[in-house]
Amino acid sequence: MNSIVLKKSEDLALIEEFINRVVNKHPELEKKNSYLSIICDEIISNIFNNNETSVTIEIKLELVNNEVSLNFIDNGKLFDPTHYEPSAITDGDIERPIGGLGISIVKKIADAVYYKTVEEKNHLTIKITV
Repeated sequence: MNSIVLKKSEDLALIEEFINRVVNKHPELEKKNSYLSIICDEIISNIFNNNETSVTIEIKLELVNNEVSLNFIDNGKLFDPTHYEPSAITDGDIERPIGGLGISIVKKIADAVYYKTVEEKNHLTIKITV
């Protein structure tokens, strides 16, 4: 398993390096590289943007039997994105409330999204078939 820990939003730049290191070890992930980047960017940005106090995020990436498992564990506000439904997007909709598009994108890219709370921490798991 590969992992990285982020403590501030500026650390988001380290994610590309992390993903590239993992893809170099597992060339079969090359086709999903952009998906991994989008998912990490959206989830990590949401966590940092929705917490006023300092938050630590641990990201674990594992490849088992042609399935990528991305695990995000954070000590921020408890939030289950699997139950979040953003408002619908319609053509020409300029009055749409801000928020929710990133989670919608992640749900469309992913094959499965799971959430649980363990010891007052958010545990979000996103799975993608390779």
